Amino acid sequence: MRLLLPRASHVETEAEKALHRPASSPVAAGTGVVLLVEDEPAVRETTRRILNDLGYRVIEAPSGPQAIAMLEKGEPADVLFTDVILPQGMNGVEIMRQALRIRPNLKVLFASGYTKDILIHEARLGADVTLLQKPYRKRQLAQALRTLLE
Repeated sequence: MRLLLPRASHVETEAEKALHRPASSPVAAGTGVVLLVEDEPAVRETTRRILNDLGYRVIEAPSGPQAIAMLEKGEPADVLFTDVILPQGMNGVEIMRQALRIRPNLKVLFASGYTKDILIHEARLGADVTLLQKPYRKRQLAQALRTLLE
């Protein structure tokens, strides 16, 4: 048996399909300063743009030591948004601990490609932390930040 189908001239990508979907309700804008700690430049840039679109001012650090140095210099921050797994000998939990010594009222939001269960099991995170699973959507990030800052 032979089945012949016409050749498609263009296969629509998911991004193109999303452009044709009806727009969902807009994401509410936020306020405040987010200290973003992410070692991957492309992820950091994308996340910074999303946070700016959401109304947040963003200060960026590619590593934990640089983030801590910024806080020690007096950089304002309402939320620490950090990846859990980072290079240079300081993971997200260690950044959080040092940051909270400097700013006890700082809110903390984690992101990771690993599941929360795995991170808790490996004693990296406590069960009470706020974790966004990568890849996350703009709406998920907005909701997590709104919940932390309420």
